[in-house]
Amino acid sequence: MSWRAEAERLRQASGYVSGISVREASRIAGRRRFVNLQSNENLFVPKRVMEALVRRALKDLDLRLYPKEVIEDLISLIAEREGLPAENVLLGHGADQLIELILRAFGKDRTLLIHSPTYSYYPVAGIGVLRRVVEVEFEDNERLNLRAIQRENPDLVFICSPNNPTGGVVPEEDLKELLSFYRGLVVVDETYAQIAGITYRDLIKSHDNVIVLRTFSKAFAMASFRIGYAMAGRTIMEALSRIQSPFPVTSLSAKVAYLALKREAYFRRIWKKAIETRSWFEGRLSSKVRRTRSSTYFLTISTSRSSEEVFRALLKRGYITRIIKPFRGFENPIRLNMAPKSLIRDLPDAINGLV
Repeated sequence: MSWRAEAERLRQASGYVSGISVREASRIAGRRRFVNLQSNENLFVPKRVMEALVRRALKDLDLRLYPKEVIEDLISLIAEREGLPAENVLLGHGADQLIELILRAFGKDRTLLIHSPTYSYYPVAGIGVLRRVVEVEFEDNERLNLRAIQRENPDLVFICSPNNPTGGVVPEEDLKELLSFYRGLVVVDETYAQIAGITYRDLIKSHDNVIVLRTFSKAFAMASFRIGYAMAGRTIMEALSRIQSPFPVTSLSAKVAYLALKREAYFRRIWKKAIETRSWFEGRLSSKVRRTRSSTYFLTISTSRSSEEVFRALLKRGYITRIIKPFRGFENPIRLNMAPKSLIRDLPDAINGLV
């Protein structure tokens, strides 16, 4: 296939849709100020806290140099906190770049199985790499469809837990049963695990076919820094590191992540507050508003009105939310992350008025 034909094929592919910008929201709703609840960004961490970490990081860095030492320091600290050898940790330019790296290494002309609904970037990252993507439904909205995995026998299985967009956690017994018979590669995306307080990281100690992904974007409010990490056994880590670009993260992002992780006790208090806010929010919602069983600081809701109608109505009230594809039991789904109560105090009533 020529490059022109390949370019045309890729142009026709379904890409990742990141939601609307504040500028677009302003054009639609005629407002200038919005609370952005569409991308699961962590608004509970005050802006001044992140600015202070950046100032502290800049004092220690020479930005003219490659980030070799600061990367080593961050990997050592992550390994210490996770109870792993440093060789079992690999940094990446966000979890997304690590997803791409995994598919490049192990997905060429192979089959990936995902449970729907889930993070929409998985199949996008596999365009031009994977032979096929198989989508199956969860059992009871959060349990793995083990029968489908046995039937399809894919080369890779990606599992998001807590899952985006539902917030549900895959039961540990499901993962253990999967690993009792499945010999392909299992990638557990734990983007929201720290906030939920549930991790399956220790599975990599007993299974050489498991990769666990994390990011600093959500728990540590570092979405703009684009830094994440993978945890896996030595064989997988050595394979991935061989094909990864040199210095995949910047000195500044690595240093700020290091300083944030050093202050994990503070962030744990933030995570607790975020979960408490979601519980408060759900308690204010009408029983007529369907909502997912979320274990983290976002949830997906559905009302009798269309997603587009609810989205635009909330936009006019100053809230940017996210329309997602319908799934079982949720015909008009809207996903929204929580924020400090002072920013969303009237949001439950706004939603209740749309049922």
